[in-house]
Amino acid sequence: MHALLAGIALSLAVKAAPAPTVGPICLSPIFTGTPPYIQASTPGTAVTGFNLTEDGTAALVKQAPLGRIIFENGAIGVYEDSCFPSYLNIGTSDKSYKPLSWTGNLIENVWNADFDQVVAANASSSFQASTTFIACKPISVTGYVVSSWTVYLQTGADKPDNAHCVNTELKVSSNTLEPVGK
Repeated sequence: MHALLAGIALSLAVKAAPAPTVGPICLSPIFTGTPPYIQASTPGTAVTGFNLTEDGTAALVKQAPLGRIIFENGAIGVYEDSCFPSYLNIGTSDKSYKPLSWTGNLIENVWNADFDQVVAANASSSFQASTTFIACKPISVTGYVVSSWTVYLQTGADKPDNAHCVNTELKVSSNTLEPVGK
């Protein structure tokens, strides 16, 4: 009888599923206060007071406070309900307007930025340092214009075709976030 039970136990042990593995645990601190934002700051433009979104392609919308903004080795990063930041990066283009996007890739020495300052792109091999951005809304055949404004770094005078664009600067707000229990 003991041999039969031992055989069944051995059989069950052999057929049992492997133990699950656990990945790294992320312990993100909890913050209180209003999340900071990056805002179009040039008075008198159609995008004045609009905030930069943190969702793939950089865009300006009426309401979009970011998560916790960090400045790391010349990069602008945002923690938005995640343990890993998204970084604002400048794409390549043969035009003078360069696309901006949020990715998981940290590229150093892209920006000169901090809280309560205008965002400046550092000079690269293809353009000079700049604080000028353009925000553009595509215009369709019917004349309908989408609600968000795609943001580009402006390094010259080119503008996207079939779009309404305005020049602007971007400014980082004050940081009012504080870790809980500090």
